[in-house]
Amino acid sequence: MIYKPKYFDLLEEIFDSYKQLANKDFNKIWGNMLTTGLYSQTYESRLVFSHLYREHPAILILAKKFAKSKLELNNYILKIQKEYILDLDKEYDDFSEIRNVKDQLYLYYILNERVFKLPLDNFFKNHNFNFGWLAKESGYKSLFSNGIDQCNSFPSKNPIFQVYNQQFRYNLGINRNNTIEIEVIGGTIKRNPFELLKKWAMENKK
Repeated sequence: MIYKPKYFDLLEEIFDSYKQLANKDFNKIWGNMLTTGLYSQTYESRLVFSHLYREHPAILILAKKFAKSKLELNNYILKIQKEYILDLDKEYDDFSEIRNVKDQLYLYYILNERVFKLPLDNFFKNHNFNFGWLAKESGYKSLFSNGIDQCNSFPSKNPIFQVYNQQFRYNLGINRNNTIEIEVIGGTIKRNPFELLKKWAMENKK
């Protein structure tokens, strides 16, 4: 009989969980990393991800939590998203007042997936995973109202988010092809989206 340290089984489970998260280059779980250390806010009105993401502590921590949950991946993602919404609801009466850019974008991501039921590429358009933001133009509207914390350009008024790959071309203005669908007027937006999101989070709550 081969002796295995008591923690070896857990390590095997974490490795298996990591392989599930890594499927299709982490696309299934990527949006759920928006509020983690995988993303960093810069002074240039950007939110950028670490290109060392495959070994990033945030990914490894998620793999460990997923392994310990004993849940199937879809159910685990559902669980962490609902817990996140319910925790925010305890802190804010109105989600539109949130100023943390990571929270803003994660709310958009969950809205996109759960309320509007749009595919991943309606959020991370053209397979772009970094974010910049620009002054609002006609045809676009933010769901937030109080600006972005630690952002010199938009301390009190909200901009429009844009996804980009390596270089953010702010001088070209808003690019409809790289704009999150939720912020396009006349698109798929529904009335009172944040209330719908809270209602979704409460469904089947035990």
